[in-house]
Amino acid sequence: MNTNGIFYSKIVNMDQIVEVKYDSQFNQIENLTWYPWVGKDYEDGKRRILIVGESHYIDEDIEDEGKLREQEVKVDKYHTRNCLYEVLVDKSWCNRTYPNLMEALCDRGIISEDKLVLSKIAYYNFIQRQLLCVFLQAFHIFIKAAFFFAVNGV
Repeated sequence: MNTNGIFYSKIVNMDQIVEVKYDSQFNQIENLTWYPWVGKDYEDGKRRILIVGESHYIDEDIEDEGKLREQEVKVDKYHTRNCLYEVLVDKSWCNRTYPNLMEALCDRGIISEDKLVLSKIAYYNFIQRQLLCVFLQAFHIFIKAAFFFAVNGV
């Protein structure tokens, strides 16, 4: 494991590692704000790992920019996918959660460490609204998303 959390020795395009064929089905899940990340090789894995993240955060200290960014994120169905890609592949901003999570999974042998590790997992963001967290609604949406993964053998 590379101790600085770099999982990709060269930049790969997001379309090489994320599967979008389920997006039309995700659109049918009421109140699902952000599409889950589903790796291209997730379906074929011996071990299918769905990671459930808690929420996304916006820097509230930047008053006007934060409000504008919050509005943009609310309508960006690709926000969760973009966050994973931007932190773990593109390195355009920093986040300790994603690299620490990947490192823990690799160190314990749960997933192999290679340059396409994100293509082997699914990642779902539990809280589907920025800043205004409503736990019961989040749980209801999660049940629908988890049901999707179970029923479709994904």
